[in-house]
Amino acid sequence: MRPRYLHQEFDRCLLSLDGHDYPTEYRWLRAHGFKGLTPWHCLDDASVAAGWRREFAAEAGGGSIPVRDILPFAYAQHTDDVAGFVVSGGTVTPQVCVAHLTWSGKPEEPGWPSCVLFPGVWDWFRAACAESQEWCSPEELTDLTDNIMD
Repeated sequence: MRPRYLHQEFDRCLLSLDGHDYPTEYRWLRAHGFKGLTPWHCLDDASVAAGWRREFAAEAGGGSIPVRDILPFAYAQHTDDVAGFVVSGGTVTPQVCVAHLTWSGKPEEPGWPSCVLFPGVWDWFRAACAESQEWCSPEELTDLTDNIMD
């Protein structure tokens, strides 16, 4: 039986959005307590995640990139980057799109939003770990631990 505190934490995770469940691999990470690695943070507020999704759809909807819809699950704190599972034909796929949004609220020119595709969440996770390693410093650690205490 799983300890109660893990169950309570998992209950607060955003695991579905707009009638779509997040893939098992992502839910596996969240069930193990994954909240993100600086600079990436998991989205757990449905209205915030839906806002990222709407903006992505507005910018990509004109065909500027091959992906038209995503189910957002994380954002980067230092940029306007969002990571989301590609939604194709109304179905959530395991493929992850990391897009840099412009927040224009309208279809973008070809090549925007910029977009990097990963075959799955584990591939994205490895890239997020590598990016987090670049942030690892005594100052960042102090910020993290200070925020835990707040």
